[in-house]
Amino acid sequence: MSSPTRSLRSGMGIRVPRIVLFVFGGVSELESEPETPAAEFRIAIVGPAMSLALGLSFSLLGVGLAGPGFVNELGTDPGAAMAELGPAATLLLWLGPVNVALAVFNLVPGFPLDGGRVLRAALWYSAAISTAVDPNDGDATGCGPHANAFRADSGRRAVAQIHRRQIASKRSSVLAGA
Repeated sequence: MSSPTRSLRSGMGIRVPRIVLFVFGGVSELESEPETPAAEFRIAIVGPAMSLALGLSFSLLGVGLAGPGFVNELGTDPGAAMAELGPAATLLLWLGPVNVALAVFNLVPGFPLDGGRVLRAALWYSAAISTAVDPNDGDATGCGPHANAFRADSGRRAVAQIHRRQIASKRSSVLAGA
């Protein structure tokens, strides 16, 4: 729930009509794509960041409820330390590591997981800053034969632009040969 809230609150103006929940998290259905790599990153990172914050908070609360000698006893006799916990401390000390693990899992770079979106934002940003655009004609330079596909304002559309150019090139060669 934190990613859709972040996208609406931050002024990005991206509506989230539906969220599909899975065992290890959820996928936000966005009405439009973020316009910048920074917006993509902010939307993607807030979910794992919230899981990490919850995990650390639950763990600290659990240790606090367990009492002052819990950490020392955990180091010497973990079984006895865990056996002496009350139900609230046990629940919190279980939820803490599970949420931290969830944050790490969600950062695995597989799309549409948050990690995939974070990686996409990083690649998009990298393509945007590594491409110099000639101010006279707007052509991108320095990225090889498909440099124009990596415009600073639309790095994420690179594959589509390359594909359109290939189709246009094929059309013009067919027309020239006819």
